[in-house]
Amino acid sequence: MEAAGQIPLRRPLAETLFDRGGPIVAGLILAGALRLAGVYWDIAWHIDLTRDTFFSPPHLLIYSGVLLTLTIVGYPVVRAWLKGAPLNMPLGWRLLGLGAAVIILAAPFDELWHRLYGIDVTIWSPPHLTAILAGLLALLGLAIFTAEWAAARFASRRRWLDLLFVHYGGAALAGVTVVLAEYEFTATFGGTRVYAAAYHGFEPLLYPALLGGLGMLTLVAVSRLITFPGGATAAALWFTALRLLVWAELLALGRTVPDLPLVVPAAAALDAVLYFSGGRLFGALAGGAAGGAVLGYLVRPPFGDVALTSSVMAAAAAGVFGALVGEGLGRYILGLMARPASGQKGVEGA
Repeated sequence: MEAAGQIPLRRPLAETLFDRGGPIVAGLILAGALRLAGVYWDIAWHIDLTRDTFFSPPHLLIYSGVLLTLTIVGYPVVRAWLKGAPLNMPLGWRLLGLGAAVIILAAPFDELWHRLYGIDVTIWSPPHLTAILAGLLALLGLAIFTAEWAAARFASRRRWLDLLFVHYGGAALAGVTVVLAEYEFTATFGGTRVYAAAYHGFEPLLYPALLGGLGMLTLVAVSRLITFPGGATAAALWFTALRLLVWAELLALGRTVPDLPLVVPAAAALDAVLYFSGGRLFGALAGGAAGGAVLGYLVRPPFGDVALTSSVMAAAAAGVFGALVGEGLGRYILGLMARPASGQKGVEGA
């Protein structure tokens, strides 16, 4: 009990966030699912109908996901500030807030872009890329917050954390393929059905190179965060399930559906190399090369007359670099779970 006349101590924000970690993480996963469904619907809407408005149905679905994220992230901060509590926000929370704020700002940026330069038909416009990358930043923030929450509230590792990191890995791969969606969607230009990337004159080799690099970055990071063998494969399987759900969504809406990249064999190759190498850095780099090579073989661009060897080599080279970054990122997040977050002591709990 506080002594008479003593100023009551306000509960630090981090403690409140960690105490409510379960509902917070569940709500943010739902918000991410709404954004993903809305983004793919928006891409298909542009391909089939070309024009849209600021308040088109796909945009409203995206906005609902962003608004839910902002509410979950912003409400505890505002409440703590009004109460005069210490605003010791975890790193993951700051990244979540930054990502959500940038997504919101990308909407008027996109509207201004259209007014200045007309209606664009590419995902690779500055406003679109800003929003997509901000969404990936928010997902990274969620993964880091999960690690900080686990360190602050659980003295031992929980198996359900593996499931969360599998989801984050699959969702991150889905976000990566949003960036590359023009290599997966076909559209009618001048009466001919062609890949959107071919119509815009994009370099065909960018597809296997970017998918190899960003894919191996994601899968290596996830493999470091999951306690059971085959973590990368599990994340790739979940990515495939998410993309099949998107496929079903677009079919139900009568919209164009994209190709589905075969990521699972590449993830299995990565897991095999990691397993037999004992999880060392060399194993991650070799696994990135092997996984990238398999990916390059399976996702050779369907246009541009690209040689198979060129696709394999581009993806393998990018896979090595991606694996190096993913190794560092995965070990960093893993380190957050090995020590108490924000000075909190881990406690046993369900």
